[in-house]
Amino acid sequence: MNTSATRLFVIVTMLWLTHARSARAEEWTITTNDFESQSLTIKSIDAKSLTGRSTVGANIVLPAASLLQLHRAARIESPKGFVLCIAGGDRWPGRPVRIDGTDIVWSQQDVGEMRIPLERALGAVQAITPQEKLDSQRGEDELLLTNGDVVNGIVTGVNEKSVTITPAGAQAVEVPIDSIRELLFASPPQGRPKSKPPEFTVRFTNGGVLSADSIAWRDNSVIVQIAGANAGKSVELGQRSVAAIERSGGRVAWLSSRVPTGVSYTPFFQGNFAPRMDRTVTGGPIRFGKNIYQRGIGMHSRTRMTWTIEPGDASFRTRYAIDPQLSYADVDVRVYVDEKIIHETKGFKAAALSPVVTADLAGAKTITLEVDYGQNYDVQDRLDWIEPAIIRKAD
Repeated sequence: MNTSATRLFVIVTMLWLTHARSARAEEWTITTNDFESQSLTIKSIDAKSLTGRSTVGANIVLPAASLLQLHRAARIESPKGFVLCIAGGDRWPGRPVRIDGTDIVWSQQDVGEMRIPLERALGAVQAITPQEKLDSQRGEDELLLTNGDVVNGIVTGVNEKSVTITPAGAQAVEVPIDSIRELLFASPPQGRPKSKPPEFTVRFTNGGVLSADSIAWRDNSVIVQIAGANAGKSVELGQRSVAAIERSGGRVAWLSSRVPTGVSYTPFFQGNFAPRMDRTVTGGPIRFGKNIYQRGIGMHSRTRMTWTIEPGDASFRTRYAIDPQLSYADVDVRVYVDEKIIHETKGFKAAALSPVVTADLAGAKTITLEVDYGQNYDVQDRLDWIEPAIIRKAD
């Protein structure tokens, strides 16, 4: 093969590989509010309908109101640098720009510069910080330094290089941002303001989470109408930056989004596999076979979690499976409504996906999920609840 032909071959091959990668990136899985799923390439989404093409080339048209979740097989990375954590669940990877009056201005990696009232900002963190710590009451702003020291006071300035904090009875101190692990903001005396739940939640491949009042799809871009403090602002996102979109304001409420009223974890031997929301107990994605699920709860035997039923909750549904490749796992699985067992499987093992489990919640006060020891003590007993959901009454 001569030099020109070789170059042409390389160029054609690179173009083909680029096209193949692009085609794979455009394949999404849609789950509708009856929990039916199918793969498709999306053409458009507007307020009325979703249109696309299935993997076998058939045209698909669905009512937009039937959309429960869209996700694609994308790797979700751990955020790099700081993440601004906001009351309500938003997570914005990026960097601080400044404090402007009663707002913090933040440069968000995917949507640019944003403003958030300090009364809604929980903190800016560089590590995984438990939600309980973010939500806890604080009378002052708090800096946790990388050397373990803590500085309390009033934060009067931030930028990408430093944070200025004034401790009580002392002079202002400028702390280099590279030496800060957590910046936690003081709690407002009147409490965090309540806001209307967003209609959609957008999850990014960089680990960010953004609330949205509406979404649209045009020319391989996702158009997001932002909810909350930046309501009314519209941004256009490349679909490759988006890992999932879920309807958070519809009839389905994910159990992993609700705070349990009771949690107990009792290992048979020594161990530390506390339950985790939307991840396995070891922090991996929840999966069965080739399918990866954005929503779920990872539990290890013996774990018991209870939630209070809210007004309007009509029914419950879930599936479950053992975390893959754990051949020694053997667990007893139970679902309780008001402490009455409505589902039980003994000796549940790996490589099996449970049938769909449903429960009527009419008049009920609590629902409890339990993973108990089976025949092998608690060896490898890592079970994942797949898409456990509360279905609300129709308006």
